[in-house]
Amino acid sequence: MKKLALSLAIVLTLSDSAFALDRNAMQAANNLAHEHMTCAAHSLIVASCLIEKDKTDPTGERYKELGGTFIERVVRIGDIAGVSFKASEARLKMANQSMLEEIENNCSNISILLQKHLKACITLHNEGPDRLRAIAFGK
Repeated sequence: MKKLALSLAIVLTLSDSAFALDRNAMQAANNLAHEHMTCAAHSLIVASCLIEKDKTDPTGERYKELGGTFIERVVRIGDIAGVSFKASEARLKMANQSMLEEIENNCSNISILLQKHLKACITLHNEGPDRLRAIAFGK
């Protein structure tokens, strides 16, 4: 009976540890999704401002594509983190609204967003897939 109780205690302890790892991985994925959503909002606002300024400049379209890439990643990462599409959509709206307030709804102030987010978003674009693999596969 003591061996059975000890075995059960060990199994429950291991199960709790595995759950903690899963919970930690989900939290890491949730954080990564949030970072991607911030960069999606940033990229789409910059794109909008650049396109508004000069429709012939391809930089605006590249930022728009980059925003789309970040959103695609958010949906995939959200699946891992248990974040619904509706919640991701709400996050995008909140990030968008916050950034528009930062620049006072004026594209002339876009340098505020570029200074705050550009470097981090470039890094995230380049390293995001590796970070997701590390979360998903525990590496």
